[in-house]
Amino acid sequence: MNARKTLLFIFIFTVLFSSCGTPQPPPPDTNSPTEENPPPPDTSTEAEPLPTDETSLWIGWTSGPDSPNPFIAQWAQSYDIFDMVYSTMYRLQPGGTYTPDLVESSEVSADGRIWTFKIRSGIQFHDGNPLTAQDVAFSLNLYGFFGEIRATDSTTVQISLTNPIPNMEGHLLFQYILPQHIWARYENSLTTFDNLEMIGSGPFKMVIYQQDSFVQLTAVTDHYLYTPNITDVIYLVHEDENALVEAIQNGDVDMIQTLPFVSAESLANEANVEVVTGLPLYPTFEEIIFNQIDPEDCPTEEGGVCSGHPALRDRNVRIALAHATDKSQFIDQILLGAGDPGISIVPTGLDNYYNATIQDFAYDPTLANQILDQAGYLDTDGDGVREMPDDGNDQALRPLRFRFSYVGPSEFYTQLTEILSQQWNEIGIALDVLEMTSETILVACCPGFDYDIIVWTWDVSPEPGPVFDIMSTKEIPTSLNETGYSNPNYDILNAVQYTEINDEKRIELLWEMQRIAHDDVVEIVLFYAQSVQAYRTDRFTGWITDAPHLALEDFSSIIQIEPVK
Repeated sequence: MNARKTLLFIFIFTVLFSSCGTPQPPPPDTNSPTEENPPPPDTSTEAEPLPTDETSLWIGWTSGPDSPNPFIAQWAQSYDIFDMVYSTMYRLQPGGTYTPDLVESSEVSADGRIWTFKIRSGIQFHDGNPLTAQDVAFSLNLYGFFGEIRATDSTTVQISLTNPIPNMEGHLLFQYILPQHIWARYENSLTTFDNLEMIGSGPFKMVIYQQDSFVQLTAVTDHYLYTPNITDVIYLVHEDENALVEAIQNGDVDMIQTLPFVSAESLANEANVEVVTGLPLYPTFEEIIFNQIDPEDCPTEEGGVCSGHPALRDRNVRIALAHATDKSQFIDQILLGAGDPGISIVPTGLDNYYNATIQDFAYDPTLANQILDQAGYLDTDGDGVREMPDDGNDQALRPLRFRFSYVGPSEFYTQLTEILSQQWNEIGIALDVLEMTSETILVACCPGFDYDIIVWTWDVSPEPGPVFDIMSTKEIPTSLNETGYSNPNYDILNAVQYTEINDEKRIELLWEMQRIAHDDVVEIVLFYAQSVQAYRTDRFTGWITDAPHLALEDFSSIIQIEPVK
């Protein structure tokens, strides 16, 4: 279900995140390979027999990672692997707090502009080379978010900011520390490196990377900070959610992190299977995005096609769609009550950052029909589908029939699409449903703008600032802005929030941006779903299930579980 991680977040600087957050996906391969347009890398390593040891953990996926390169990857599965293989300055705990990883101590100047970090000594990368402050400074400079970064000695890193920024620890979460002796060769072409070996310094190291079938990691026995109780982690890709449920029933996998809500009740009665539900470590929002880019803003040099239906550029149409969307039906029938109605791109799980004062568009199909009638979108031929106004342009009388794309196969999205199609049919809107792979939907979306409507999930970090970039004008060419939305007032507020260190003033900025995006109907946020996961009780014990946030896939659980004796 998790399509993207901020960006996602989870994920969401141009170079940090992903979902829906992130470095751009590769453009369509329309030309012969050249130096400027290289062929896509082979994203797999030669497979070897998988282990069957009782200390090997098997995790089920419905889709594999999209890339082993942190500067390309956008999907949550890739970031699950990155968190295991790479070290970071800080890590997020299931309790919602930050804990030091590479950082031994830190100091900040009185004006908040100079940060000095002491790095643990004696650390090695997986290939045996030492990790020093020079690697840290090199990596942070690659991400390009901060100002001047330099290593003053082998264990000290200094970050000099032009202006203070809020929540430094949160901004450092997903800046993975890479070996300079490898990545320096790609400093000016970060997206061309296949990175199949994924040399890092985390508690697990890469063994096999088979993108569409499985990924195998093995534990680092002499890690500087963590001592896993298991020998291997194997992430196994399954055809769909039903196959995933069958796999944990049969004992073919030990844990699944995306359990379909409709399967939770029946699986809870399964012998040796425990189903757990809770607030995600990275709170999520399910969104419907509209291709509303102005043709003048089309990033053609970056592969932009900009083929979106022109009606979606009309706010009246988007408002009508919002009034025709009954969010409670999705929560009741798909989530079985395990979620809250969505309003903005900041989920309820992020507490004060969430603007609870926004009045959502009420579900009112009658009002939606009135809005479309008054705007001139009529069903002139009586086929049940409205058309564009007959104003004499080349789009006159074009039906309001939209391409509706999702990542599949997915029982979750199939059910969601069926409900939404029924709701929007009531106001004369038709959907042509397109099930797409993760690769094709990214190319179509960002920055291709070769779509009408997409539905997918974002994971949001406890530091929500970067998620607002998905509506920033400057991110239209980078793939981070998914919709092509552009609002100068929003852009100004977004620039200011990055440097506002007064919590109350910053919250005011974030709340106002949420209100602007909601009023402009940049997207429809359907709901904030809880996380539903399952694990085999007869295989491993020690999973973290009693913390404020649930994330069995997180390294914090995986490094402490141990085989059942």
